[in-house]
Amino acid sequence: MACSGSCRKVVRCVLAFASSLAALWAVDCASSMAAARAAGDAASRSGQVAVVQKKAGSVLFVLDASAAWMTQYVDPRVRQQLNHAGWQVGHCNLSDLTWKLLHQFNVVVLCRVPQSTPRPGDRTGFDTALDKKAAMLYHFVRGGGGLLLLHDESYDRVYITEDRFLKPLGARILEEGVSDSQHQWRQNNFLRYWFAWTSNITRHNAITRGVRRIWYPEGISATDFQDYTCPVVTNSAWRVLARGMPSARSYRAAAGKVPASETFRAAPPILASRTFGQGRIVVFASHSTFTLQSGYQTIWQGIVMSRGADHRASDTGKMLFNALSWLAQPSLASGKLGGYRQPPETKITRGPQPAPAYQPNPPPPYEHQHTFKGLIGAHTSLSDGYGTVAQWAADSWTAAIGAWDQLSAG
Repeated sequence: MACSGSCRKVVRCVLAFASSLAALWAVDCASSMAAARAAGDAASRSGQVAVVQKKAGSVLFVLDASAAWMTQYVDPRVRQQLNHAGWQVGHCNLSDLTWKLLHQFNVVVLCRVPQSTPRPGDRTGFDTALDKKAAMLYHFVRGGGGLLLLHDESYDRVYITEDRFLKPLGARILEEGVSDSQHQWRQNNFLRYWFAWTSNITRHNAITRGVRRIWYPEGISATDFQDYTCPVVTNSAWRVLARGMPSARSYRAAAGKVPASETFRAAPPILASRTFGQGRIVVFASHSTFTLQSGYQTIWQGIVMSRGADHRASDTGKMLFNALSWLAQPSLASGKLGGYRQPPETKITRGPQPAPAYQPNPPPPYEHQHTFKGLIGAHTSLSDGYGTVAQWAADSWTAAIGAWDQLSAG
């Protein structure tokens, strides 16, 4: 069928309009991508976790605060980053957790669970607290909630408490530390802890999207058994998302530093996820002190969360924020859970700020102070000096110092 001149003009106008729309769309997309890249680069330079959130929910941090020194539920900078991304953040002691509180949240972060064996003289911290709340937490996840379990150091045998909670879910945390002699690094200040990193990460997953490298703590020693990061063993319902490098292993040392057990001689699993009912669960078997609970504390320097070391940045913080988003999705979609609103006085909506300069606090006064006079630097004939220890003690006493007399008595 022939098309008249007016018809051809209409077609040309339609094509020109479509071309203009396409050009505008391309410019808008390019601008958005450039802005996203700029934001990510700025976050990397400032040591912050780049948080990308389509629809934020509410997250509840739950831990056992029975210990007198446990006063912080979530790192202030982590709370700041979550607020900046639109998250509503709450916290409570495990013993105070109720369904009335829990159902207001989309995700619960469980860390620092009660110790299985109390310290000598410690009348608190028995493991029954988590047992009493387990059924409620399972019900929360089955109904669409998300749960993130972070491991804690096992000197109080918390892995027993964790394992009893994880057993019905098809997972367990081994009493073995993860160590990697080829990919480790040691702090040159503060507590001089050892850390390691891995790029042995499952790709094309919502939790590991954009995650190139995960740093994790090893502990105080590079050779003795440490339990700051442990292997997580799961059944087929779980998906392992991160392992140590092939050079990493898991072991528990006995006397003489000889491994008493060594379940994984290469690439131990440290991160896993699964669905459970309508909800989701993530286990990261690494000490929460170095991540969401206190990761930006001065002595930890944000090494695990974002800073990394040895010219290798860490994406552990990004991975954990991805995990929170993934865990929140089912309940955000259904609307059956959530709705918590953070009190205005605790909300921080401004952009993440740089870490403050280190300002050590003065040590607290001793309860029982004693002043002693003493002699320092004496060299007897036992080394490169002269005289016996007894002669030095007698001379010191004669000089009314008296310190050597105390040493001799000790």
